Amino acid sequence: MSEHRAIEPPERETRIGGEEGRRGAGTQDDTIKALQSLPGLARSGAGAGEIIAWGSAPRETRFYVDGVEVPALYHGSGIRSVLPSGWVSRLGFVPGAYGPDHGRGLGGLVALDTRAPDVERWHLSAQLDLLDAALAASVPLGEGKSLAVAARQSHIDRWLPELGDADVGSLLSVPSYRDGQAKLVIALGADESLELVCLGSSDRLARESPSSDPNSRIRERSELAFARLYARYRRSEGGDRVEVTPFVGVDRSLARLSARDRRSNLALRHVPYGLRASETLSFGDDASLRLGVDAQGAFSDVEREGSLTLPAREGDPVAWGQLPSRDDAFDDYGTHVLDVAPYAELRLRHERLSLAAGARLDTYLLESDRVRPRQASIPPVGRSRAELAPEPRLTLEYELDPRVRLLAAAGLYHQAPDPEDLSATFGNPELALGRSWQASLGESVRFDPTLTLEVTGFYKQLTELATRSALPTPSSAEVLVSSGRGTSFGVQLLLRQTLAAGWSGWLSATLSRSERTGDDGQERLFDHDQPLVLSAVLNKIAGSWSFGARLRYASGSPRTPVVGASYDLQSDRYEPLFGTLDGTRLPAFFQADVRVDRRFELPGDMRLFIYADALNVSVRQSPEEIVYSADYREHAYLLGLPALLALGVRLER
Repeated sequence: MSEHRAIEPPERETRIGGEEGRRGAGTQDDTIKALQSLPGLARSGAGAGEIIAWGSAPRETRFYVDGVEVPALYHGSGIRSVLPSGWVSRLGFVPGAYGPDHGRGLGGLVALDTRAPDVERWHLSAQLDLLDAALAASVPLGEGKSLAVAARQSHIDRWLPELGDADVGSLLSVPSYRDGQAKLVIALGADESLELVCLGSSDRLARESPSSDPNSRIRERSELAFARLYARYRRSEGGDRVEVTPFVGVDRSLARLSARDRRSNLALRHVPYGLRASETLSFGDDASLRLGVDAQGAFSDVEREGSLTLPAREGDPVAWGQLPSRDDAFDDYGTHVLDVAPYAELRLRHERLSLAAGARLDTYLLESDRVRPRQASIPPVGRSRAELAPEPRLTLEYELDPRVRLLAAAGLYHQAPDPEDLSATFGNPELALGRSWQASLGESVRFDPTLTLEVTGFYKQLTELATRSALPTPSSAEVLVSSGRGTSFGVQLLLRQTLAAGWSGWLSATLSRSERTGDDGQERLFDHDQPLVLSAVLNKIAGSWSFGARLRYASGSPRTPVVGASYDLQSDRYEPLFGTLDGTRLPAFFQADVRVDRRFELPGDMRLFIYADALNVSVRQSPEEIVYSADYREHAYLLGLPALLALGVRLER
C-alpha cells in the first residue's frame, strides 16, 4: 500500500462540530439545530423543520447519517433532531454543487458522522428539559469492542398546548415523539474497524385548526416512523482508504385531513435498501483517485384517497385552513425505484491549483404495478422502465496567496419522482426524472487561523419538475406532468470565528431570488422565496460558564392573496377566489434568543450541566400564516412562538 497521504477535494461544505453546535442559543442543547442558522438556507416557517437549500423544495435535499440516507432530521417542526448531540461528531452542510459520491437530489446535502464510543471507559449521560427526557450510555466490551445506546421520549406535547395560545397549537407541529440508537464498534486492526448501527425514530401528531365555525375546523393527524440498520466497514493505510456500508430499513408515514364530510388520506410504507462502497487510491502527494458505487432502492406501498388537490403542492393557490375540495378518488398501488450509480473522482494538485473532476452514472429502474386509474372490470397493468442519467461534477480551487482562495464548482443532478406522485389517479406513472444544473463561484479569506470570510455566488436551473397539468380536464393518468421549471440565484456570506480565547460564532447572510414556471408557462415566485435571510450566532466560554446569543431575520415567504369568495349552495360554504399567484408576502420574521449554562465538576468524574435557553427574548411573535374569516372578507395573521424559557439539566460521566 502507498504511504502517501490522500488528497482531500476542495472544501465545499460548512462544518460544525458536535460540541460547538449544542452550545448555541436557541438549540436547546441540540447540535443539529445549529444547521438552521447557516447560509444558503431559507427559513421554512414555524419550527423550521424543513431544509430549503438554494431555492430547492424541502424534499429535494438529502440527509445522511454515516452515509445512510434517512427521511428526516427533526421531530415535528424542528423541535428536536432525531439524533442525540452526544452522538454527533460532525455536521456538514452543502447547499448545492456537491461531489459525485452523492446524488438523487436536486437540493442540498446534510451529512452527519456519529461518534465512536470509548473503548477504554464507560460513559453515562442523562438529560431532562422542557422538551423531553434522554438517556445515553457507552460501555467498553474489551479487545477493541465498545457498545453505545441512547433513547429519548418527549413530554413537550403534554404542556405546550396548555399555554392557551391557539396559534401555536395550530401552526407548530408538537408531536409525541421518541427515538433510539444503538452502535457496536469492533476494532479489527490499527486502522480497520466494523460498526453495526441501528437507528429508530417515531412521531405522532393530532391537531385541529382554529375556527369559530365547528364545521370549518380541519382535523389533522400525521405519523412518521423510520428505522435503519446498517454496517460500516472502514480500512485505511497511508493514503489509501476503503469504506463499505450496506443498509436496510423501513419507513411509515400517514397524513390524514378531515373536515365535515370531506377528507384526504395518504399512507405510505417504504422498505429502503442499498450499498455504498468506495476506495481511494493515492498516487504520490499530488494525485489520487476515488472509485465507488452508490446504490439505493426502495419498495413502496401507497394508499391514497380523498381530494385530488390535497396535500397541496408547491405552487398551488391555497388559503390556510381551506377545506378540501369535494372531489373524491382512491388509489392503492406499489412502486419499486432502484438507482445504481458507479462514480469516479480524480483529484489533482499542481502548485496553487487543486482540481476534483468526477462523474457518476445513475441507472434508474422505475416500476409501478398500476399505470391506469382503477377500473373494477379491468385488471391492473404494471410498467417497468429504465432511465440513464450521467452526471458530470467539477470543483476547482486556486490559492491567490496562503490566505485567499478562489473556489468554483458545477454539476448536473437528477431526482426520481416521489412514489406518491406515481399514482395513476393522483399523479402520473410516467413522470420523468427531475433535472438540475448547479454552479457556484466564491472566495475565502482567512484573516487569521481562527477567523475566515467566505462569499459565494450560486446559480441553479431546474427542469422536468413534476407539476399539475394546466388542462381543465387532464388526460387519464396525467394529473401531474414533467413540465415544471425553475431558477434560483444569489449570493451567500459566512464570517466565522472558530473557538479562540473562549469566543466563537458566525455571521451568515443569503441574498437570493427563486422562481418557478408551471405547466401553463406562467412565471411566479417559488413558494419559499426569501430575498434576504440573516443570522448572527455568538458564543463565549468563561471557565465553567458558557453564554450564547442568536439573532435571525428572514423576509416573509410569498402567499397567494384571496380577493373574493363564491358561495357554494350545495355545501353551504364560501369558496375562495384567488388573486395573482404568490402576489403577496408574509411580514418579515425576526427573533432573538439567548442562552447561559453552567458546568459543575462532581465527585467520581461526574459533570453536571444546567442550562437556560430563552427563546424569542425580542418578544415579537412573528406572523407565520394568513387566516381568513369563513366568508373570506376579513383576514388576520397566525403568530409564531411567544417568549419561552427552556430549562434543562444534563449529567455526564
